[in-house]
Parts: sequence; C-alpha cells; structure tokens
Amino acid sequence: MIAEEWGEEKLRAFYEAVGRHRQRAGAVEGALRDVLGTTGEDFTGRWRAYVREELG
Repeated sequence: MIAEEWGEEKLRAFYEAVGRHRQRAGAVEGALRDVLGTTGEDFTGRWRAYVREELG
C-alpha cells in the first residue's frame, strides 16, 4: 500500500527510517510522520480501506 500511495522511494525511505531508529518504541510512528507525513491513525484508516478494496 505504501508503494501504491506514496511511491517505491518513500517505501524504501520508510523502512530505512524504521531500521535506523535507536529504539523500537516510536520507530514506526516517527517514520509515518517524518517520511510519509501522516499519523498512525490516518495510516490505519488508509490501510483498512486498502484491505477492504483488495479483499472485498
């Protein structure tokens, strides 16, 4: 979903940002904010819509 909505470059940057984070806590939230410009709540809503569309 990230590649489809933000592009493959952002997908790579997202994973790199999560991997570079010094602590597990906050890694995903920080990458969502800093790389994708979104929040966990917004991303979850988008992901749910994507899954509904893909799986029916």
